[in-house]
Amino acid sequence: MKLVRYGNPGKERPGLVDAQGTLRDLSAIVPDIGPAQLSVAALARIRKAAAKAPPVRGTPRRGCPVAHVGKLVAIGLNYYILPLSDRAFHPMHRALRPAGRVGLGFGIFSTAIFAVIFIY
Repeated sequence: MKLVRYGNPGKERPGLVDAQGTLRDLSAIVPDIGPAQLSVAALARIRKAAAKAPPVRGTPRRGCPVAHVGKLVAIGLNYYILPLSDRAFHPMHRALRPAGRVGLGFGIFSTAIFAVIFIY
């Protein structure tokens, strides 16, 4: 079960793609797919009602799968695009440097991702 939103931009409707690849309309079950519909209870309710959801005709445009996404926190981009000689003067240098709290995590994460890609 994959949750999707489909339709024209700004007027997307909630839906799901079932195991057979059929796009089904969920607008009778949930008003939209947002953070509230990603809770365990809401997902269980959607999963239970998914088999009764009507299939969607045609191949409508698919939009962003989750509506009303809050803040996205991203740090480090402006640090990592700096030349190496200027990074020491960046205000977040102590946290983002390779031996720093965040920089070390970035290194471990990216090494794990490379290992998974290599093994795959």
